[in-house]
Amino acid sequence: MRCAPLSPKTVGSTPLQSRVAVVASAGAPRCAVSPPLPLATRFSARPPTGPAVPATAPARNDHPSLPLPPPPRSNWNDTDPAAYKQHAEAAGLQEPHQLTDAEARARWEAEARAEEQRQLEAIQIEEANLAAVADDLQELFRSYADPDATELTSSGGAAEAWAESWSISDDLQGVSEDIRSIIPSVLDGPFRAAESAAGAAARAREGSGAGAGAGAEEQARREWAEAARRKAEIERAGAEARRRDEEEQERERARVAAAMEENRVRMEQAAREEQEEGERQRAEADAARAAAATASMEAEMRRARAESDARREEQEREAEEERRRAAAEDEERRRRNREAARREAEWLRQTAEEAARKKAEAQSLLSSISDDLRDVTGDLRGAVDVVRSASPVFEGIGDVDFFAGVRPVIEGTELAPSELGRLRGEGGLVSVVGFGSLLSERSARTTFPHLQNFREARLRGWRRVFAHVAPIFFERGIANAATREMSSLSVEPSDDPAAEIVVSQFEVSMTDEELDRFVEREHEFRFVAVRCVDATGRPDGRLAVVCARYSDEEYRRERCPPDEFQRRYGRHGVDVIWRDDVLPCAVYCRHCVLASQKLSAAAHDSFLDATFLADRRTPLRQYLRDNPHVMDTLPPESLAGRYSG
Repeated sequence: MRCAPLSPKTVGSTPLQSRVAVVASAGAPRCAVSPPLPLATRFSARPPTGPAVPATAPARNDHPSLPLPPPPRSNWNDTDPAAYKQHAEAAGLQEPHQLTDAEARARWEAEARAEEQRQLEAIQIEEANLAAVADDLQELFRSYADPDATELTSSGGAAEAWAESWSISDDLQGVSEDIRSIIPSVLDGPFRAAESAAGAAARAREGSGAGAGAGAEEQARREWAEAARRKAEIERAGAEARRRDEEEQERERARVAAAMEENRVRMEQAAREEQEEGERQRAEADAARAAAATASMEAEMRRARAESDARREEQEREAEEERRRAAAEDEERRRRNREAARREAEWLRQTAEEAARKKAEAQSLLSSISDDLRDVTGDLRGAVDVVRSASPVFEGIGDVDFFAGVRPVIEGTELAPSELGRLRGEGGLVSVVGFGSLLSERSARTTFPHLQNFREARLRGWRRVFAHVAPIFFERGIANAATREMSSLSVEPSDDPAAEIVVSQFEVSMTDEELDRFVEREHEFRFVAVRCVDATGRPDGRLAVVCARYSDEEYRRERCPPDEFQRRYGRHGVDVIWRDDVLPCAVYCRHCVLASQKLSAAAHDSFLDATFLADRRTPLRQYLRDNPHVMDTLPPESLAGRYSG
């Protein structure tokens, strides 16, 4: 709540400003209280209106506001008319006349008592006025502190109210100070009157004799005592009034301070509420603007979303049409490819049949020639025997192979280890086909450090199979007999005439010793002469050797006698080499997959799709998908360089 300014506040039935007026003129009392008379006028002692009591000598006048003591009788008309007139004029007497001392004293005493009574009544009136002013101020302060009766209209009104409240409080204090400054003079009036009466009695004794003087002195003494008693009572009453006034003022100041503190707190609370209200209104305005902006943005987003949806639908329609066109084109392309593949397969079939026919004819011819040669050889041997028996000169001549090197090497010819040198071409180079670990050039250079022209090639009519046990895997500790993961790779003719595998091909300068090391490395394989083609299908200009599948019977009969078989396989617990119940050695298989991946994407796909397990039905891609641990099997640290693709 707010307090209203002070102007003009009515308390009771009399406006407060008509009862307390601030006097600004210098030298005037700070407050003048009305009615009935101004404070200075009501508290000024006035002389008696009757004739003055003559005295024998002028009395001392320390209080100009009190009546002058009567001059001595000896100074009156008959003795000193000028002094009497002066005294009468100073005392305000209008008709001076002759009075006896007793009459003058009695009249003076009566006037003094009447004046004392008037002054006491004036003091009571003034106290009543002060009490009324205090009540008015209390009511005013209560009205200012009442939250239901007052309200401040502004901060300036509150400041004006505080200033006016403090001003009235100061005025009230000033009034109290004025009263305190006047009361001593009021209290001194009867005492001075008694003192004057005592002086008059003394002077009367001097003039009238000892008897009359003693009575007057006793009367003056009693009046003196009475005046002293009244003065003491009045002083006590004044002290009590001052004490009550000070206590009341202290209480009023405390109430005013409390009311002003409460007003200050309320004003601060009102200011905070006003500020909060302003902030709330600003926040509401900001929220309204934000809501409008949000609504506008949402509308814009809806429009943009609608446009985007329309564009997306149009793009989807176009994409669908493009997909249909592409699907149609792909279907047409696949149809043409199927037709071309069919024609090519037919051509390959015819070519294979023609090649088989020619091969059969050549083999028949070779067989016939061989028979003829055997006949001729038999005849020659018979002739040699005749010559050896006829002359001792020829007895040391052993058997002679008259047709060694005469048999021609063609594609598909199986070569004995001693015949590998017949594949040497220009510069004594032998071309080698790699299909497993030799797909890696790094691995190939481990075996053939001086190889030349490492390249990618295709071998048609063959397939890869994991179908034999390699003793080298046992020696290197990477075979797992418990899971049967111990097989290596070989190639064999495919049942599909259109079959093709991607291989590597390179040339090696092989001496007889190097050929022996090659045979030792690939001891369990059949050596076959093949002709590879490049990516365009163009045949290579020279025959190459490939390590093909062998059989246990042939291997044991022609290449590995029992003692040799025991040395190579038997000590590892292997009694059958070529079998259909083994699985790829994990470390070796991972090495070959990584090598094909490094060679090319075509080599990688060929290795996964044209390589089969020993059952000849499961492609390697399916096996790796079903057994992901194979590609997670790392080689021993000592073999990391050899078996990491």
